[in-house]
Amino acid sequence: MAKFCVNCGSPIREGEAFCPSCGNAADAGRVPAGGAAQAPAAQPVFPSQPAAPQAGAYQAPPQGPTYRAPAAPQTGAYQAPPQAPAYQTPAAPQPGAYQAPAYRAPAAPQTGAYQAPPQAPAYQAPAAPQAPAYRPAPPASPYQAPPQQPGAYQAPAYQYGAPPPAKKGGKGAKTGFIIGGILVGVAVLAVVLVLALSPGDKRNTGGKGGEALNTPSGSLADKVLSDADLPGISYSYAARENSVEVDFVTCETIYPNLYSTMDSVVNLTATSEGGDTEVLVRVEIPGFTQPYEQKVTLSSQITKIYAKPALLPGNIDLTSSKDAQISIAVSDVNTGKVYARESRKVKLMSIYDFCLWSDEFGVYSDYDLLAWLTPESEGILTLRRTAISWLEYYTDGQLNSLPGYQLALFGEDEYYLNVIWQVIGVQAAMSELGMRYNMGAFSMTEGANQRVLLPDASLYAGSGVCIETALIMASAIQSANMHAMIILPPGHAQVAVEDWNQSGDYWLIETTMLPFDGESDWDSFVRYFDDEQWLAYLQDPWGDGSGPCFVVDCDMATPLGITGFSN
Repeated sequence: MAKFCVNCGSPIREGEAFCPSCGNAADAGRVPAGGAAQAPAAQPVFPSQPAAPQAGAYQAPPQGPTYRAPAAPQTGAYQAPPQAPAYQTPAAPQPGAYQAPAYRAPAAPQTGAYQAPPQAPAYQAPAAPQAPAYRPAPPASPYQAPPQQPGAYQAPAYQYGAPPPAKKGGKGAKTGFIIGGILVGVAVLAVVLVLALSPGDKRNTGGKGGEALNTPSGSLADKVLSDADLPGISYSYAARENSVEVDFVTCETIYPNLYSTMDSVVNLTATSEGGDTEVLVRVEIPGFTQPYEQKVTLSSQITKIYAKPALLPGNIDLTSSKDAQISIAVSDVNTGKVYARESRKVKLMSIYDFCLWSDEFGVYSDYDLLAWLTPESEGILTLRRTAISWLEYYTDGQLNSLPGYQLALFGEDEYYLNVIWQVIGVQAAMSELGMRYNMGAFSMTEGANQRVLLPDASLYAGSGVCIETALIMASAIQSANMHAMIILPPGHAQVAVEDWNQSGDYWLIETTMLPFDGESDWDSFVRYFDDEQWLAYLQDPWGDGSGPCFVVDCDMATPLGITGFSN
């Protein structure tokens, strides 16, 4: 028959002496009829077995007591197992000694009566500990030294602001004696040196009979001078010379007729370490230039000098190329010391050589061709006189000069014909002087060396290529104070002339039409182009896509400072 623990109500197996749940002693319980377990009725003594029912009559199973909350259950009613006590957070300790929280075991339930499980108490946050009130510390009592025993050591009293009394003797006195001894020794040595280095023999001439008596100081000076080997004093920084460094580069080729377009022939850099140095820089190409001299003060900073000596005055024979020397010298202005002296080789081309290139000694352009214009040369003046004679003859004396932009032969309605007739007269004069055209190409290719005769040389030779006849015509137009341009189609050279001052209308002149009698074939010699025709011609003069024209304005020679060697 099943058993139940009277303490917690847990079932207990047969033969077990203690409850497996709470450990209480096992007591016999009842098993009610119908199989439903009921808590045994409270009896003074719990029987080991329940009483058997009366035979014969049906007995309904006893009804459990009705639950009434919150009345306490009757003795003998079913008792629920006690609930574990709810966890209670220990209260924060008060300032002071540490107290461990006391453990409180759960109260044992009343025997037989049903007790509802206790409710968990509401959580209460622990109260923050109160900080103790601040109390300022009492002022410290002044320190009092304990009384000293008679005869014991007493430290000297120290008063703030007053220095402690110095002890007599000790290290301070010793240090003073040492310093004083050193000063006396230095003073004695100074006196000895002064006496030793002073000139003359320190002697007294007093005494009997005019004897010369050596003074003690004189004797000591003589001894010092005879025995001591005094070192000489020198200042190396004062005797050190400045260190001057000089470096330079020179051009290797000079085109005489392009000399005016060059920036320099010698590029020099120099420095002076240890102080500033005034130097004289001298550069010369003997037989070609005058001496170039420039004074400059060198410092530790790099100084650059671009030297270009002036040409020699007078006629210089440069009809052919030759070798020459560039002389460079750098010397000290004050001492004459030479820091650099050297001669380097240079190639002087002929006056007729023409080349376009750029380097550190100058930047060359198409306008360098203007150096070959010679409007005031003797050959051009001769050409002008021949042209005037031709015009006077063919106009019956109506045009007996080259008037430029002036109305002479024709009026305002045909003003441009005054210019065209002058150009025709110049071309006819070239033909009368025996000038003929030599078939030959001219190119403005960079780096290409070409031989181009000056106008006078061409007239004297009686022939010339396209660029040479164009230069003769352009120089003659300039001599008449008219505006000309040199047109350079690929491989060829021509001239354009403005038909009146600042008119903006230009006529194209083919200067290779030689010989020329001035009476026929004018359309092949001179042609008028409007703006659209000029644009098309300058872009593709030959109509085959071979390239555009170069145009050189002859009026730019003076602004650019381009003058030929012969000018």
